[in-house]
Amino acid sequence: TLETPGYLMVSFEEVEETDAVAYIEENKPSFTLDNYESKSDGTVSWSGKNDKGLQLSLTLSDTSFTVMMFQEETE
Repeated sequence: TLETPGYLMVSFEEVEETDAVAYIEENKPSFTLDNYESKSDGTVSWSGKNDKGLQLSLTLSDTSFTVMMFQEETE
């Protein structure tokens, strides 16, 4: 786990692809802006943003699942 102002990253080990994909699908409705999704051999990645400036990035690489959340700075 890594946490700084405006940024959070949490990594999980030994995650099944079906569980990671289910978590990604569960979060898509809340982050509908600037979506990006890719899937290749052993890697599933998705990111999206909401209208409050919060960006979520979810990546499964082999069995390691990383959750990253960024908050845009507001003036």
